Amino acid sequence: MRKIRVLIVNSEAIALAGLTSIFQGNEKFDVIGKAENGSDAILLAKESLPDLALVALNLPKQMDGYMTARRLTSFFPTVKILLIGKRSEHSLSRAYLSFACGAILNDSPTAELLAAAQIVAQGHVFISNDAVSIFRKEIDSHYKKSQALHPDINELLTAREKEIAGFVAKGLNNRQISERLNLSLGTVRNYVSTIISKTQMEDRTQFAIWAITNVRQF
Repeated sequence: MRKIRVLIVNSEAIALAGLTSIFQGNEKFDVIGKAENGSDAILLAKESLPDLALVALNLPKQMDGYMTARRLTSFFPTVKILLIGKRSEHSLSRAYLSFACGAILNDSPTAELLAAAQIVAQGHVFISNDAVSIFRKEIDSHYKKSQALHPDINELLTAREKEIAGFVAKGLNNRQISERLNLSLGTVRNYVSTIISKTQMEDRTQFAIWAITNVRQF
């Protein structure tokens, strides 16, 4: 059985060594590279094309974890991203909703981390319970503003737009949505832009947070 090729990106030496040890010690994974910054991660991905990239959000400011993950998905669309964040990093939800396949906290149990990596590598979405708690705090902070703008999605969006909104709420990125619906990537981007415009949200992240709170309406 083919092993899952993993790229580990973390600027903290102890964390990088620990993650490398965990994945090298598991027969389902093959660590093909490790990087302490975003630039090195891009170069390693170009050389070895991993199946999965474990990206810590707290990378150096020159190319933080958010930007590193974004560039990896842009340059290498087949690479799946599992974000690793700290409890204090509220940007975790922004990054996840924008382009990642999974999100987990850095103090999660080893078994959960390995399970998450395998799920995300297979193309599925994974959010740890602790990460959901962080997301919920952000959702609550935006909820009143979002509801005040447009409380009823059915009066705003077409059937196709509501379908795409549902996928955004589940954390799928544009490429994943295009594959699910057999639409071109450009078409999906246009739909998402239209949805954001109709709902008068500031950006995709704010819309996704609002969509999650209204997911039962889709």
